[in-house]
Amino acid sequence: MKQILPEQIDFNTMVDVYVGSSVICSYAAEILVERLMCWKSLPYQVLDLGAGTGQITELLLSLSQSMQVYALDIAEKMLAQVPNSSQVTKVLGNARSMPCHDNQFDAVLANMVLPWCANWPTLFAEIKRVLRPGGLLLLSTLSPHSWPNLHLLWSEQGCWRDLPEMEVVGDLLTKLGYCDTVMDKMMVSFAFEDEAYLAETLQQTGWLTQVPPLQDPLQKDVQFDLELVFGHAIKPMHAKDEFLVDPRQISHRR
Repeated sequence: MKQILPEQIDFNTMVDVYVGSSVICSYAAEILVERLMCWKSLPYQVLDLGAGTGQITELLLSLSQSMQVYALDIAEKMLAQVPNSSQVTKVLGNARSMPCHDNQFDAVLANMVLPWCANWPTLFAEIKRVLRPGGLLLLSTLSPHSWPNLHLLWSEQGCWRDLPEMEVVGDLLTKLGYCDTVMDKMMVSFAFEDEAYLAETLQQTGWLTQVPPLQDPLQKDVQFDLELVFGHAIKPMHAKDEFLVDPRQISHRR
């Protein structure tokens, strides 16, 4: 059977079952928004990157009646499920080439986008382009140490197979010109009634590219572990080596 790459998954085909099955993205979304709430002030224009059915967007709408949220996703049918509101603008597009203006957003939230997005340098550079100077990037992803009890069985079908260490993500952000980069991780566990239901749930939410082989279909109370990675970084107020004062305005002594 031909191997499907994570970025080749068509989320348009999952829209009917995604909302009730996306426990991983829902869990990470709540943590990301909680971290945004701890920031010095709430942003006005926010990009929900890889919005899916609008989990992040819905949480953001509960924070402020003046916040403007742009929900961007490549899957049109997923985007149609995002809540309709005068505060929400739905944008159909690719995260690596966004139909957005330079310096447009005060904050970008990228919840579990990285596992399905190839070419991370291009992605992070594009996010930096649309962020305003001083703007905040908040992201979540998985570490390669997730799924230890499934790794040997389902690694070929799993979208986590090529994920780098969080230090690699942080170093990449710094090399691309972000500042104040901070990465951290936490281990969480989820329980499912049996192995078949776990496999079905993971496939319905895009974590598995194909139906995996079941080792023990009769096994009950299956637990799987995830190491969630979170990070934030700032777009600098000034570009590297940029003059903060116009040299022509400097008077020279005689």
